[in-house]
Amino acid sequence: MSIRIIKSDAGYDAVVTPSPRLPTSWSTDSPMSRHALTDRLLELGYHLQDIVDAFFFADSDKQDE
Repeated sequence: MSIRIIKSDAGYDAVVTPSPRLPTSWSTDSPMSRHALTDRLLELGYHLQDIVDAFFFADSDKQDE
């Protein structure tokens, strides 16, 4: 997946690797709220389902600790 979201106590960080949808890398400068990060990823051209999937993996990773 070209979107990697990491959940922390401060919010969510994301790293986007090059893909057909976004030919350059992008990452957050600081943790963002779920809503703000979703809006930014939508602005970058990602499909909502890809974003939801990335949040699912971020949230499930946190539960396994």
